[in-house]
Amino acid sequence: MTKHQQRKQAEQKGRWAELWVSVILFFCFYKRLEHRHRNPFGEIDLIFCRRNLLLFVEVKYRQGLGRRSHAFDDVELLMPHPRQRLRLAQAAHYYYSRHPEHHHKQVRFDLVVVHPSGWLWWFANSIMQNDK
Repeated sequence: MTKHQQRKQAEQKGRWAELWVSVILFFCFYKRLEHRHRNPFGEIDLIFCRRNLLLFVEVKYRQGLGRRSHAFDDVELLMPHPRQRLRLAQAAHYYYSRHPEHHHKQVRFDLVVVHPSGWLWWFANSIMQNDK
């Protein structure tokens, strides 16, 4: 398989994972605002809201997670690199600054890891915690 084919396949898997997370959030009564929102600072996979919460979601598709009960001994290994976290924060701030209808809402950054089986590991408010 060529690098181009590998990249295309990874892109398809990532899109599937984002769709799956969107479906889960929809059934949890979240409203999707954006999918793959791009701005000058980067891309945010998913943006949802519900009541007083504005939710920015980073989705990762991972195959080699091992057994569900032993998959995440060290959550830090799954977190985006600090530079990527900075870009996510800047992209989210850019979005937030241009949507005053959300200024009264709490903001949360979640990481969701999706396994090919459909299992989800959801880390609420975890992406920006180490950047305080």
